[in-house]
Amino acid sequence: MLAVGYNVAAAEYQWPAYSPNIAYDFNEDFGPLDPPTKILPGVSGVDGVYADGWWCFVWGANKNPQVTENAWIPMIDRFNKDFAYMTDVLGWPRDKRAQNGFYSTVYLFGSGLST
Repeated sequence: MLAVGYNVAAAEYQWPAYSPNIAYDFNEDFGPLDPPTKILPGVSGVDGVYADGWWCFVWGANKNPQVTENAWIPMIDRFNKDFAYMTDVLGWPRDKRAQNGFYSTVYLFGSGLST
């Protein structure tokens, strides 16, 4: 039992059974994917790229000098960790880029890219 304000007890909610049972494994559709090896040439004005795991960070020539690897490396590390949970634990498929061998990409807005 859960307590719900003002000393009033409430029962836990019981979800109804689904019929048919929902069981989906994206590996049956996509198979296991290897980490990407290609950067999608989706924008012009690229001055630099950092890639690791499943993600890359792309910036242009007008990048603010205060935006350094001290910002993008932890961000990409976090994306790799969080999205690994979504795919490996929750069973969600990787995006179309990853399915085609390309890194998922974070673009630095305002740095001169053609986004």
